[in-house]
Amino acid sequence: MANYFYICWEAILLGINKFQTMKPLIAVISLFLFIVLASCGNRPTAQLDKINLKTTVFKNGKETLALLKNKRLDTLTVNGHLTYQITDNPTSDVLLFSYEKDMDKVEVDGGLREEVLFEIPKGDLALTFKDSDLQQTKMLFGRYCYCRGQNGIVKINDGTLNLSRKKEVLHLNLEFHSNSIPQAFDNISSK
Repeated sequence: MANYFYICWEAILLGINKFQTMKPLIAVISLFLFIVLASCGNRPTAQLDKINLKTTVFKNGKETLALLKNKRLDTLTVNGHLTYQITDNPTSDVLLFSYEKDMDKVEVDGGLREEVLFEIPKGDLALTFKDSDLQQTKMLFGRYCYCRGQNGIVKINDGTLNLSRKKEVLHLNLEFHSNSIPQAFDNISSK
C-alpha cells in the first residue's frame, strides 16, 4: 500500500498523466483536505478587542491592553493562594493589561509577566474609584516569574481608576500600587 502512494506521489510530482486511476484518488484527497482546512476556522473564540495605549511604558517587552467582551472575573482561593477565572457573562466585560518580558532566553522560566485585570459593566459608563473602592471592579494584579516570594496574584486596594466608555470608545487612566509584591509598572492609560 505504501508503494502505491509513493508511486502516486511520484506521478503527481513528475506530471505523468498515464495513471488514470489516480484522478479519483486525487479528487478524494483534495476534498478531504478542503473539508479539514475549512473546519479549522469554525471554532468558537472569545471576543477580544484591542485598545491602543497612549504611551509605551516599556522599551523592552510586550504590552497588551485588551477588552474581553461578555466576560466576568471570578476570584478563588486555591491552597491558600488567590487565583481567578474569566467566565461568560452577558452583562459585563473584563479589561486586561499585560506586560511580558523574556529576561533570559536560555532559561525556560526566566521571563516575567505582569497583569492587571478588572471587571466593568457593559454599555456607556463613567467610573471613578479610589483605594478600597477599586474592589467594586474586582481589580487584581498578577506577577508571574521565577522570583521566590515576589510573585502571585493580589487584590488592588491602593490607587485610582478613571474609566469612561461611550459608544464603544474607551478611555482609561489607572494608577495603582501593590504593597505585597514588586511591580514593573504602576500606571496604565489608553487613548
